[in-house]
Amino acid sequence: MLGINWAEALILGAVGAIIIAYLYLRLVKWGPRPERALDHIRNHALWTGIIAWALSSEAAANRAGIMPAPQSAGPSIPLDAAVPNPWDTIPLAALIGPVVAVLVVHLLGQLSWPAPKSPKRVAVLEYRRVRDFIEPALGWTVLGVFLLSAGTVAYLAFAPGHPVRLAGSPTEGTWYGPLDGRVPGWMLGTALGASLAILAAGTFAVMALIASRRSLEALDSVQNKTLRTVGMNRLLRISATMASGFAAIAGNYLVQLAPGSTATSSVNWLALTNLAVLASMLFWKPPFIEDVASPAASGPHAGHGPGRGALANTGLDAARLADSTIAAVVPAAVVGGFAGALLMTWLGWMGPAVVATVFILLTYAGLEVLLRRNYATPGLPHKHLSKSIPWPLYAALIIAAAGLAIALNQVWRARTEGLGTSAGWNGTGGPATFCDIPLLCALVVAAAGALAAWQVLRRPALGKAWPALDGALRRRALFRIGRTVASGWFTVLGAVVMVLPNEADSNPLAPQPNLAALGAVCIALAALMLVFPVRAVSPADFLPESAETSADLDG
Repeated sequence: MLGINWAEALILGAVGAIIIAYLYLRLVKWGPRPERALDHIRNHALWTGIIAWALSSEAAANRAGIMPAPQSAGPSIPLDAAVPNPWDTIPLAALIGPVVAVLVVHLLGQLSWPAPKSPKRVAVLEYRRVRDFIEPALGWTVLGVFLLSAGTVAYLAFAPGHPVRLAGSPTEGTWYGPLDGRVPGWMLGTALGASLAILAAGTFAVMALIASRRSLEALDSVQNKTLRTVGMNRLLRISATMASGFAAIAGNYLVQLAPGSTATSSVNWLALTNLAVLASMLFWKPPFIEDVASPAASGPHAGHGPGRGALANTGLDAARLADSTIAAVVPAAVVGGFAGALLMTWLGWMGPAVVATVFILLTYAGLEVLLRRNYATPGLPHKHLSKSIPWPLYAALIIAAAGLAIALNQVWRARTEGLGTSAGWNGTGGPATFCDIPLLCALVVAAAGALAAWQVLRRPALGKAWPALDGALRRRALFRIGRTVASGWFTVLGAVVMVLPNEADSNPLAPQPNLAALGAVCIALAALMLVFPVRAVSPADFLPESAETSADLDG
């Protein structure tokens, strides 16, 4: 017979009373002053996202499907008595509970906007689709995360289970510890699949509500559209994070060692992917609801809405897309690092670093394609950039290229003279690989950078943005590409310097070069170049009165 836990009931009742009191005050009693309405709406959208993030943790289900091995079980304890029921290892409440909580929070957030105060209702005839309020880069990223999780769950359904292995000593002098078991994969796959399906269906339902709900009378048409985009942004980010969490739970199940395995440890790569998705979604900025009196909303091109200009607004949308590159670059770097780890047999530790650099450059190229497809006008020429990147970046590229040429020449001379080891790079191949592999890596980085820069330079001008803003976005993109190429070259240079054979001088008083320290300096420079910040877009980049003052920058 089930008993009542009065402590839990009291706590839940108090929480429910607080929520009801807040909703009454929020929807009935409180009414924001007209001059504070926009700040009130911004805070409402922000706290909806914060509360949803706080309720989205799936940590309680990280060992779902795993049967723990009893540490004290021995021959006198039957295995059936020591191992729980397989279904008891799958906490359905910890899997589905956060999904329902997040969806309910976003649902209440959309239903609790301030009610109209005006006695007259204005009918707005407009056809709104869900995809009209989804940022393209975020939409494709979230779709990729959901497909990855769905594929992982489908693969999990065919994974076999294995029993718990108790501690024992098969022969004298040997001993092995207990090993956790796991339930059949279809059991955990059913629970994860149901949770993922509820998350996907609920996310789409809330997105449809965001697109179809009434517009707020305190905002104009552009602000209402931005508010819907903000709601979609926060909902999709948390949904992608939870979907990747389901994949991480499946990955923790899949890496469990079998009883006959000789391995002593395993790595859950899906959990690392989940961390990358979490970081990306956490730093993916939602659009900002501009005030009607902001500088970007004024100008000779003002159109729909009070003080709004389609020209400036679209340019700012493109700028926000360019500012969200970190959300795509971080997962690309993680995936590139994993792919480069498969090449460590031939490239050594340089493999993950170089391949991650190439993936970052390809991501920049892809974002430029996305920018061209969504915001550029085909055939519209752009102004020539006379100062595309600053001179310090030029200097860094020249120093890295010259240092790499000198280092490769020294390596070639040392190998032809028989100095150092006769084995090849990372112990594979012949001595010639000490030049071939670093040169190939440097050329691949340069080719990826050239491809990304070509996408930036060939992009038509933004048809609905100030020319100065278009030029600023190109310079920022070229700066990102240039610093990434310089970082890749310094990485290769550091790897080459570290393997240079150091022939000691016969004179003990002569200075002895510390090549290991020099290589470490190159690696530090590579890391510094990769994270060197790019200048943010300021109002001076798109205000009409700044067009003349920025003429010297656009050439």
